[in-house]
Amino acid sequence: MNDYQLTKRALFFFCSFELGGAERQGLHLAKFLQGLGWFVKIYSLDTCSGPVVAECEEAGLQWGVQRFRWPCRKISLIKNGYGMLRTIRQDRASVVFGYTTWPNVGCGLSWRLAGAKAFIWGQRNVHLLTGDSIERIAYRQASAVICNANHQVDFLEKKLGKTSAPIHVVHNGFDPVPPAASRSQWRDEMRIERETCVVTMVANFRTVKDHYTLLRAWQLVVSSFPVNEQPVLCLAGAPQETYETTKRLARKLAISDNIRFLGQVKDVSGLLEASDIGVLTSKREGLPNAIVEYMAAGLAIVASDIAGNREVLGIENADLYFSVGNVTSLAERISALVRSKAKRSDQAIVHRERVRAAFSLETLCNRTLHIVEDCLAERSERRVKVQ
Repeated sequence: MNDYQLTKRALFFFCSFELGGAERQGLHLAKFLQGLGWFVKIYSLDTCSGPVVAECEEAGLQWGVQRFRWPCRKISLIKNGYGMLRTIRQDRASVVFGYTTWPNVGCGLSWRLAGAKAFIWGQRNVHLLTGDSIERIAYRQASAVICNANHQVDFLEKKLGKTSAPIHVVHNGFDPVPPAASRSQWRDEMRIERETCVVTMVANFRTVKDHYTLLRAWQLVVSSFPVNEQPVLCLAGAPQETYETTKRLARKLAISDNIRFLGQVKDVSGLLEASDIGVLTSKREGLPNAIVEYMAAGLAIVASDIAGNREVLGIENADLYFSVGNVTSLAERISALVRSKAKRSDQAIVHRERVRAAFSLETLCNRTLHIVEDCLAERSERRVKVQ
C-alpha cells in the first residue's frame, strides 16, 4: 500500500448506532469520502445494533464496535482508551472523526499514540461536556475542530478553554430523499383523515427533547378545537429513556387518541410530506437536523427559543419561537398555525428558500474535505521540517 493510499483512510466514531442528527451527518460525509476512493469504517462506542448498521450495509461501509464511555472510572478510562488506540492503529487510520462527547474524548486521548495523522473534533451539541481536565487534554490534541453552529464556538471556549487548532463552523448538509410513501398512504397507515391538520416532531425520546412540555401544550391545543376539527400529533423517534413516561403522560392527560407514537421512522420524508406543522421543543440543540428537514419539506414550524434553533430558522420571525418549557406559549403558537393555512403557506416558501441557500450537503462535504486535506498537508510539512 503506497503513501497516497495510506492518507485516505478514515474512521468515524459515533456514540451508538442509533440514527440521530450527528450520525446522519457523519454518514453523509462517510459516503462522500468512500465515493472518492477512501477506505472508511464506522464505529459505535456502545451498541452493536441500530439503524446505522443497516445504512452502512446498504452503502457498503464497514462497521464495528469499540467500547468507550465518558465520564468513567480511571481503570475504565485506561482500558477502553487502550482499546481505542489499538483499533485506530489496526485500521491504519490517517484521519479520525469524533462525533459528540464520548467519541471526541476517546479519539482525542488515543489518536496520536495510534499513529493517525489527524483528528477532527466534531462538536455537535452544547451539553454533556463538564470541563473536566481529561476533556481539556483531549480537546487540545485535535488537529481541527468543526462546529455545526456558531454558538458552539463560545461554548467550547467556556467549557474547555482555548486550543491552538483551527476552529471551523460548517453547517449541517441536507440530503433530499424522495418519500417512500405518499401523503395519502401515510395518512391511511396512521388512520388520519385527509383534512386533519397533522403536527409532527421528529426527535428521539430523550430528556433534552422535552416531550413533557409538548404533551402538556398538546392537551391545551386539542381542547381548543371541536372534536371533528382536532389536530393529530405524530411523534417519531427512537424509544429511549423518556418513551414510556411520555406514553403514560399521554394517557393521564387523556390525549392518546390525538397522538401517534411512530417509533424510529425510516421514511422521514414521507412522514413530513403527510404533515402540516413541524415542532421541536428541545431544551438544547447544536444545529437541529429535524428543523432543517421540516424546512425542506415546506412545513410551518414552532420551535423552542434556543441558539441552535435560531441559527437554522433565522431571527426574523418571533412568532416561530416559544420560551423553553412554556406550555401556554407553545400551545398558542401551534393553535395559531393549525387555524391558518395562509400562515403555513407563507412559512413554507421562506423555509424552502433558506434550506437551499444555507444547508447544502455538497458544501458540508467539500468544506470538511478541505479541512482534512489542510490538516494532512500541515502534518506532512512538519514531518519534513523535523527530518
